[in-house]
Amino acid sequence: MNYTVFEENVLNSDPLYGTQTHMERTIRTATDSDAGIDTYNNLLSPRFVSCSAEAQTLTLGFSCKPWMLNPHGIIHGGIIASAFDLTMGMLTRYCGQLGSCSTLHLDVQYMRPVLYEGEMLVTAKAEKIGKRVCFMSAVMRPDPEGDPLAMATAQFM
Repeated sequence: MNYTVFEENVLNSDPLYGTQTHMERTIRTATDSDAGIDTYNNLLSPRFVSCSAEAQTLTLGFSCKPWMLNPHGIIHGGIIASAFDLTMGMLTRYCGQLGSCSTLHLDVQYMRPVLYEGEMLVTAKAEKIGKRVCFMSAVMRPDPEGDPLAMATAQFM
């Protein structure tokens, strides 16, 4: 993960900030980069799927891997929470023009087990970008048209 693209001076100095092209370029740069170190976010290996600068949404894909399984053979709830946190946090950084952000609150509703197959798609939406706090929501699906696996809301600062 390359979070340097979210540095405040980098985002604010780009005249294209806020355009669809800029948002896609920024998010792709952040997710396509591998710093070569085994950080938690790098292990999650988010994949850029889509974004909308106008709607302030971001969709990332997370491939299910054996290390993500709990003893029952399904994706561990902490991995699901982390995928939400990473996606909503990345959207917060972009929309809030923040070099970094901290999760103030994360609420996850698990709706059904996430099986070890395929990919988890997380779509985050900026509900409100305040001066100090950003409010986000997100849904996880097995595919773009699939029934929700989990939903989340969060606040970031």
